[in-house]
Amino acid sequence: MTGPTLCYIEEPWAWFSTRPPTEEWGDDWNDAPYESNAGRPYGRDASLTRVAYEHPAYQTPAGQPRGWTVEQINRCDVPWLEAPGLPPIWAGCQLGEFIALIEPTGGQVWRLEPPSAANRIAAEAP
Repeated sequence: MTGPTLCYIEEPWAWFSTRPPTEEWGDDWNDAPYESNAGRPYGRDASLTRVAYEHPAYQTPAGQPRGWTVEQINRCDVPWLEAPGLPPIWAGCQLGEFIALIEPTGGQVWRLEPPSAANRIAAEAP
């Protein structure tokens, strides 16, 4: 792993950890549905990066009838973000790759606080 990877999304925030997503943990990450139970990542023994994002098409699995846990999503049972006609964004996606998938398809990514031009991130090479 060469950079922080996606481990949790709570719109409009996405968290990236220096630990693999299956080794990162947060409160109630094994409870479904995650959107009603899970807390943010603990970041124990890891560095966390939080970015804000928006995209007109990408959706999280929140509200799906199945009710996923963060643990299942981070095992790649389902992507963190998906949209018709666009590549899915899975747990373990590196931050640069996340930006490269979001921005060219109509979205934006900001470091820490949305939406200020001063906080906007330029796409990084994956």
